[in-house]
Amino acid sequence: MRAYWTVDSVRRRNRLWDPITLSLGPMEDAAVTALMLRDVVRDHLGAPTPYGGHAMDAGLPVAVLDKMRAATDRARMAHTA
Repeated sequence: MRAYWTVDSVRRRNRLWDPITLSLGPMEDAAVTALMLRDVVRDHLGAPTPYGGHAMDAGLPVAVLDKMRAATDRARMAHTA
């Protein structure tokens, strides 16, 4: 739960911050654990960080980088407007 409160605190200070949860370790165990964590946080506290996938998923690094680039572009447009 401390992790959730930390995420919530940062979100309040920076609306563009968009964390995701990644699982590490044996895929069959880590992914299930990450999804359980997401569901528990949603049920009890609301607004869990989305599960981005397992660190060894094909294409995951590209998807994360694309998401970071999009956030940077949005921030740049907001500052110039």
